[in-house]
Amino acid sequence: MKVMKSVKMLETTVRITCEPIEAGVIYKTLKPEETETDRVKTRIERIKNVIVINIIARDPVALRSVLNSYLRILSAIADVEEVVMNDRIRTRTTD
Repeated sequence: MKVMKSVKMLETTVRITCEPIEAGVIYKTLKPEETETDRVKTRIERIKNVIVINIIARDPVALRSVLNSYLRILSAIADVEEVVMNDRIRTRTTD
């Protein structure tokens, strides 16, 4: 008799609503990071001005690791956007 072991998958979805131009930048940045391994699968979608990050993992460690990676990338995008905006403001006030 063969006993099959069932594996419960963990899944989370992150939705980010932003301006359409920002959605394009975020999508183009995250899309190459999509992955599928034996422990985790990710999918990145853009629906108008909403970015959807779907993560399915076999274990909590894999889920947390991938989620943290995406959050770090999003944080870097926000940091760059802030620098660009501050530079634009500085440039306008010195003209």
